[in-house]
Amino acid sequence: MAVEKPFRIGDYTELGVLNEEHGVFLVQHRLSRRVHVLKLLSKDAIPVIEGLIDEPADGMPHIYDAIPIKTGIAVVEQYIDGVTLDFILKLRGAIDEDAALDYCKRIAVILHGLHSRKPPVIHRDIKPSNVMITGEGRLYLIDIDAAKLYSGGSARDTHLLGTEGYAAPEQYGFGSSTPETDVYSLGVLLNKLVTGALPNERMAGGKVGRIVEKCTDIDPKNRYKSAAELLGALNRAGGRRVTVKGHRPASQFRPLGFRSLTPWKMLLGLMYYGFSAIMAFSIGLPSDDSVATWAVRITFFLDLFLGAAIPGNFCGILDIMGISRIKSQKARVTVTVLFDITVTVTLLVLAAVISR
Repeated sequence: MAVEKPFRIGDYTELGVLNEEHGVFLVQHRLSRRVHVLKLLSKDAIPVIEGLIDEPADGMPHIYDAIPIKTGIAVVEQYIDGVTLDFILKLRGAIDEDAALDYCKRIAVILHGLHSRKPPVIHRDIKPSNVMITGEGRLYLIDIDAAKLYSGGSARDTHLLGTEGYAAPEQYGFGSSTPETDVYSLGVLLNKLVTGALPNERMAGGKVGRIVEKCTDIDPKNRYKSAAELLGALNRAGGRRVTVKGHRPASQFRPLGFRSLTPWKMLLGLMYYGFSAIMAFSIGLPSDDSVATWAVRITFFLDLFLGAAIPGNFCGILDIMGISRIKSQKARVTVTVLFDITVTVTLLVLAAVISR
């Protein structure tokens, strides 16, 4: 197991107890004077900790050392100076929907990184007290204590861990934890942020409510299949678009109307694209230049197609242009509309030039 430095427990001075029940302490390294968090974990955590030391996870505290002890392992990790979402909820109550979506999108990106490992890491304890926000606005998913490596071969979990209300049914012995297990918990967290209550107490409404319902389905097969798929749904629900580096959800390559594969939306999409094709290819020019005629038809069809495709972020065009990263929703919508109009007008001018 690779470690950054050969630290031992004796190299640290205890500064305070953060959570005596769970064996979490605030410590300071005697030589560097750096402040860290020291956790006492069971032997079950060793495989996950080894992987995180060899390959640190983005959006999670960096692990500096793992020291074998009689009861398991002592883990020394980065101290995060911030507040938890649990603290924010207790202070303010339910938060703004866009802010809640933004937090959950960033958690989904972290989960995508954990689930993409070989073997995948399932966090299994996503809840408000395990999400920290720093003064600079950075988000960290903490407490890997309940995490496990996913092999795909186990019929059910051998150790039942998780937090009541946030843990998926399979964490209570009804199956094995999978990436969909974390999807379940993130859905509960989203509902808690928006309503201040768990889904069984009060369900969020609108698009957010539909996302929560799909996340928390009793059958894992009916949930979002991955954190990346859930991220796509969260992006469509509103707020600033967040993407996974190097990952483009398949839905981005589908034209507007076919993103969710909902029958009535696909029907409307087919009607719009069919109407656009009829309009475009019925164009005729007085000249006999068939090449120019077809060029105008194709240009006009692209004009109608892109008029609907750009606002829908077809092929991630808004991501490429940097528009989706604009924090203000009003500014983002305004820039999107202006960009759409610019493209539309440019194609119309091009069609006029070709037709001459």
